[in-house]
Amino acid sequence: MGSIVLLGEDNFGCYSASILEIERLSFITPWGEDAFRGEMANRYSRLWAYISDNQVCGYICFWQILDEIHLLNLAVHPKRRENGIGGFLLNEMIMVSNKDGGRIAWLEVRPSNKKAYGLYTCAGFIEVGRRPHYYSDTGEDAILMSLDLKATEYTAPGRLYLGSQAGDGTAYSNNIKIETQRNNY
Repeated sequence: MGSIVLLGEDNFGCYSASILEIERLSFITPWGEDAFRGEMANRYSRLWAYISDNQVCGYICFWQILDEIHLLNLAVHPKRRENGIGGFLLNEMIMVSNKDGGRIAWLEVRPSNKKAYGLYTCAGFIEVGRRPHYYSDTGEDAILMSLDLKATEYTAPGRLYLGSQAGDGTAYSNNIKIETQRNNY
């Protein structure tokens, strides 16, 4: 069983080495610690880590501003990919946005990142445009994708529905524990 932990200044140090390792293994131009800390200081930003067997397996960072969300960063450790962790994190972001009255979700993805593009398409995102030469490291365009959260109830393929509430601020979804309060260890 895994859990999602909300990260902030109070607990980021416990997870930062693992998150930075995953970031370096996942991206051509990885974020540094300052970028993650900057996001934690942003009141609109959410940073979650997926923890299993006392290890960070993946994370997601997104902005939640009024009725919109914007996915900034999603990565899973290469040894833990193809196990549904990325889809789970994405689905939980969408579910939280829906619960909070979200209307639309946005993201950019490299055309060369076929796996991420496939994940987003399976989640219901559609291509709505391109940002020419968006990625300064390669000059690659960004595919702009959106998901209309109000078109229909979110039921993308593989959706993990929340099960019963435990009554202690914890929810369970397909045997994955969701920590709804910060974990301070």
